[in-house]
Amino acid sequence: TRDDSYTILTDIQGMEDALGDIDFKVAGTKDGITAIQMDIKIDGLTREVIEEALEQARQGRLAIMDHMLHTIEQPREELSAYAPKVVTMSINPDKIRDVIGPGGKKINEIIDETGVKLDIEQDGTIFIGAVDQAMINRAKEIIEDITREAEVGQVYHAKVKRIEKYGAFVELFP
Repeated sequence: TRDDSYTILTDIQGMEDALGDIDFKVAGTKDGITAIQMDIKIDGLTREVIEEALEQARQGRLAIMDHMLHTIEQPREELSAYAPKVVTMSINPDKIRDVIGPGGKKINEIIDETGVKLDIEQDGTIFIGAVDQAMINRAKEIIEDITREAEVGQVYHAKVKRIEKYGAFVELFP
C-alpha cells in the first residue's frame, strides 16, 4: 500500500532538500506571489499538498516581511553604491557578431575597459553587470556605438580615414 502521509517543511537545509520529494521555492510581496520554482522527484502532487505548501509559504513570507519592516520601513530610494547592478539592453541579433568580434576580441576589450560582466542572448538581449554604474553606462555606450545603424536622411559627422582612387573610407560611428 502507498503511504499518503506527508510533512511540509519551511526554510529547509541541504539534507532535507536532498532527502525530500519536492523543493518548492515561492517568492513574493505582501500582495501575492511573484515567482515560483519547483523541483519534483515524485510522479505527482495533489491539489491539497499544493494548497497547503502555498499557504505555508505565504505565512512564512509575511513573517519575514514583517521582520524586515521592523528593520527598515520602506525600500531605499537608491541602491547602495556597493550593490551589484544589472542593466538589460536589446540589439539587433544580426549585430551580435559585431559586439563579440573575431575570436571574442571586441567583447573582451569591452570587459577589460569597463570591468563589467556581459551576457549576450541569441535574441539580442544583453545583460551588463557591475558594481560601478558609470562602468555599466560606458559598456552600454560602447555597445550602442558598435551596433548603431545609419538612418537615411540623417546628417552625420564622419572622420575620413583613407582616400583611394575609387572612394574614401570614413569612420561614421567611432
